[in-house]
Amino acid sequence: MIIVLFFLAIIFLLVLMAVSLYNRLVRLRNNRDQAFADVDVQLKQRHDLIPQLVDSVKVIWDMREACLQILQRHVQML
Repeated sequence: MIIVLFFLAIIFLLVLMAVSLYNRLVRLRNNRDQAFADVDVQLKQRHDLIPQLVDSVKVIWDMREACLQILQRHVQML
């Protein structure tokens, strides 16, 4: 009887270890999926910001050109 209980205890521990291992693997898979989703979100945000950056550079470039034209007019006047 003790031998049967011993084997049942060993089987129970093995099943418990298998369930624990499975849960850990699922948790790792979910963490990996979340990490990839986070990277996708960051890449999409960067992609969405590129047109705003281009517009900002165009505005600054136009302001620079206007300043240079004003300076050139002042230099010519002298």
